Amino acid sequence: MALSLHISHINAFQRVIGGVFRMVGIMQVKRLSIAALIVLQCVLLGITISSDTVLVETKYGKVLGRTQHFSEQLSGDIRSVNTFLGIPFASPPVNRLRFRRPEPPAAWKLQVYNATFFRNVCQQPQNSFFENSIRLVWPGFNWEKDTSEDCLYLNIFAPGNNATNTSELYPVIVFIHGGSYVFGTTARHTTPGEVLPRWGVVLVTIQYRLGPFGFLTTGDSAAPGNWGLLDQVQALKWIQENIKAFGGDPSNVTILGVSSGGASVGLHLLSPLSKGLFHQAIAESGVELSPFAFQSVKEAALKTKTTAKELGCNSENSHDMIKCLCKKDAQSIVLNYDWVSTGPVIDNYFIHDTPESLRRSGKFYPVPLIGGFNSDEGAHNTPKVYYPPTEITSSVFRDFIKSFVKNQTFHDNEKTAVLIEDAIEFQYTPWSKTSDSPALRKKMINIQSDYFVAAPTVEVLGIHSAKAPTYMYEFSHRSKANTEDDWMGVKHGDNTPYDFGAPFLNITPLTFTEEDQNVSSLIMSLYANFAKYGNPTPQAVQGVTWGEFNRTTRLYLRIQGRPEIEANFEPQRMAFWNSYYPTLLKFSNHIAQEAISATNRGNHNEGVERVSNPGLVSLLLASVLFFLAPGPV
Repeated sequence: MALSLHISHINAFQRVIGGVFRMVGIMQVKRLSIAALIVLQCVLLGITISSDTVLVETKYGKVLGRTQHFSEQLSGDIRSVNTFLGIPFASPPVNRLRFRRPEPPAAWKLQVYNATFFRNVCQQPQNSFFENSIRLVWPGFNWEKDTSEDCLYLNIFAPGNNATNTSELYPVIVFIHGGSYVFGTTARHTTPGEVLPRWGVVLVTIQYRLGPFGFLTTGDSAAPGNWGLLDQVQALKWIQENIKAFGGDPSNVTILGVSSGGASVGLHLLSPLSKGLFHQAIAESGVELSPFAFQSVKEAALKTKTTAKELGCNSENSHDMIKCLCKKDAQSIVLNYDWVSTGPVIDNYFIHDTPESLRRSGKFYPVPLIGGFNSDEGAHNTPKVYYPPTEITSSVFRDFIKSFVKNQTFHDNEKTAVLIEDAIEFQYTPWSKTSDSPALRKKMINIQSDYFVAAPTVEVLGIHSAKAPTYMYEFSHRSKANTEDDWMGVKHGDNTPYDFGAPFLNITPLTFTEEDQNVSSLIMSLYANFAKYGNPTPQAVQGVTWGEFNRTTRLYLRIQGRPEIEANFEPQRMAFWNSYYPTLLKFSNHIAQEAISATNRGNHNEGVERVSNPGLVSLLLASVLFFLAPGPV
């Protein structure tokens, strides 16, 4: 059993060992070998040294981990994995470091850091879904005790046959978890670390500050924000400094993220602070152009003021407000902060412009990139009111679209929203099955999938492919062992266990099949190749060679029981969001502005007349614009 030993306990050891040294005498201590000192430390700390423990020397001090052995062969000849859990990559971001850039951790020289158990999960709203997931790999996890601002830790999983021999270094994959910048941790049953390294890579999983602790901003120098992204940068710097000791190659690092972690990967491709810290990138189910990837500075700063007022802080002066918030108990901030729509902003430090502007101006790192999504991403967001057995009629479908435009899109003008609603309804109505409830529900899912993930991913990959090798996938595999909620298809997050080899372990509530193991093996082989060579298939994997995506061929890999290469994913739906929708937004905003101008001139009827008829006129305008809009480029 892992000893629940925190850094405070380790630090207390220095006082204990000093007393022991005085007892045995200085001359005797000098004759003790380095190995003996290490053993003595471990004995005093209650750490059991055995053939299954491994010791590594980092820039900050020695780290003790464990070696896991496997009898079966999965890939190559790697049958053991060295595991190091809860290593600090930054100083605890508490007290004066709350709402501040991360600082390097303090060294623990002359001490042994016990990295055999998980450390704190970052502060976040208590959530039973995540709590149950954590407890599957950390049975003793307690939300009140094991969540904290002091959470900047990483885990390292390295092939066991190269722990200290640096003559052959393995490529490194760094995983950035998702969770809408609000939830998440490295310790979950969906992201085990002990399988992927057997494909010949070093896996590092990192935590970063979430919600207000990671993204609160005043919009000025008092608290520019993006603390969570800066935590990620600090983790990447720590890896550059120390990963060689674990058998990892600091000159060959791949960053991998899912959902908001995928969006984070995309933002690192744009940030001057991330230059040279990674060499390949994989963005799953989220990119920097996804609507959830980035926030308005104005709205984020307003949210900070609202929180400050709730907590009794003066919000008139930004610096005074932050000083006041720094004195508040962490839990009071958790309870009084609006966690919805939290995330990165322009801070003129990590990022200097909007992701769209930087992408379209070519200001991104031309490293090899994989991007993709699941077939039914939007099922994850579908409101429960539309779940079966609710009958989805044409009017219910329209109500859903109206709610979607009002609550999910960036269009905030009620007078012209009907133009957007008409266009979406026209594009997604299953015209041959207008009274088919399952078909209409599927289109609800498609609308959300395309808007939030698929269309932004296709757009990013198209831009990126002009400068660097680019690959696209669609994950369409649904386990035959999964018999719940068939209507959801392959929803957001369903791919993650396959990335990390969960089908080969027995730690999840799911029952996996042999086909699931083959799909997982496929993904891990592709990602390991990509980390090693910048190409997922230097040789065919399971009979497939994954061709590059570009604006001409638009090739992509459909990941399923029998993987296939396809081309031009849903071209009309992608063109709708990437070409037509932006044009329609500009047009509707122009109409709204004309209506306002007409009203100001006193011609009130003219202004209302332009936007009050949602019928044939708006549909005709939408149709005309659709044909005038530029095609996909």
